[in-house]
Amino acid sequence: MMRGFFDLIRQYLKERNLTEDPLVKQHLANIFIKIETARLLAYQLVWLASQGLATASQASKSKLFCSEASQRCANAMMKFLGSYGQLAEGSKWAALQGRIGYWYLQAFSSTLARGTSEMQRNILAIRGLGLPRS
Repeated sequence: MMRGFFDLIRQYLKERNLTEDPLVKQHLANIFIKIETARLLAYQLVWLASQGLATASQASKSKLFCSEASQRCANAMMKFLGSYGQLAEGSKWAALQGRIGYWYLQAFSSTLARGTSEMQRNILAIRGLGLPRS
């Protein structure tokens, strides 16, 4: 999902001749790195699960990184769109038909749904790093 939105925003910026700006390039590269890292973590988890080797700490690591990367990427993309990114689908002024704004709102909830980021960090600390419970 993140990759699809990335492709949308990259095309949007390209059509407006903004991809030549070094800061835009840097932000796009940072977003792309987060997306690829999240994808590889998910693939690693699926492979480990298929081999019967997946652990709760690895699942927490993948969930934590993917949900927070989604939120950071959506935030960065909203900055590209400015105020137009906040407009809802159906508005004639909404950039990219309001899809990035909708994703931005959904990305925030992903850090809460199916275990908050704080819970995932606790699982990583206890099961992954062997730290005592607090």
